[in-house]
Amino acid sequence: MRFLIQYVVNNRHQAILVMTVFGAVSIFFVPFGVISAAVGALVTLRKNPQEGLLVFVFSAIIIMIVQSFIIPRPGMEVPIALFLYIPVWLSARALYRLASQGDSLVVITTCCVLLAMSIQLFTGDAVSWWGQWLELATHSIQGATIEGFEEDGSLYIINGLVAVMLGVTSMMALLLARYLQSYQYNPGGFQSEFYNLSIPRSVFMAAIVILSIGYMISELLIYDLLVILTMMYAFQGLAIFHFNIAKKGYSHGFLVPVYLLLMIYPQHMFTGLAMLGVFDIIMNFRQVSKVPPRR
Repeated sequence: MRFLIQYVVNNRHQAILVMTVFGAVSIFFVPFGVISAAVGALVTLRKNPQEGLLVFVFSAIIIMIVQSFIIPRPGMEVPIALFLYIPVWLSARALYRLASQGDSLVVITTCCVLLAMSIQLFTGDAVSWWGQWLELATHSIQGATIEGFEEDGSLYIINGLVAVMLGVTSMMALLLARYLQSYQYNPGGFQSEFYNLSIPRSVFMAAIVILSIGYMISELLIYDLLVILTMMYAFQGLAIFHFNIAKKGYSHGFLVPVYLLLMIYPQHMFTGLAMLGVFDIIMNFRQVSKVPPRR
């Protein structure tokens, strides 16, 4: 792993090569998009935002050229990596300057909010617009239909869910980059920083204002914004879990049920973690100002 980290950090062209390969393949395998964006974030964090911007821009240009020669699946004409590059670079830039994962998460959430609002405003009917996209995307998948989305009502919040997916994958790319940087240059630094992940209190008031503005624009936009804000505070709730388990000296195995439930019941777990994150504003579940000792 150390060789790979050094490989992308030491040379701009090597970083662009790795980002391009993984980014181009992300049109078929979404997780590769996260790896591609993480490489760019690693360069940004280790060197500087300007260098990071260069590798992101050149990689995006090459990927767009390459994908023009690939026959994609219907509805997936653009590699997932390209959607991640902007929020990941902006959040990496914030993390580089502020050393705060909470502030970086706010940057990612802002990108998600702007995406959801833009689609609602420019399409006029985001539900119908996403419905048409789903029909196109599921057409090439045997047995897949959009009836499930219509029956459980998720079609009405799909605009927010797509924005949340952008936010979650962008945060995953950023955290992966920070972990790799810590692994190579600052052992234990990532762990300490994640334990203290916290959304600034001023953001909570800003969220109320945004929800009020969203209500005046569209009732459906309110649901989008609530889903996005839930995602943001869920990360804070997850950080609280990690902090307190480490503080009590428990093994990391105690976190396994949390992540299993996240995979099985994501909607319920995200809501519960988000409530924990919001209550932390008042109750401060991480009472000790110092981070737990590294193990």
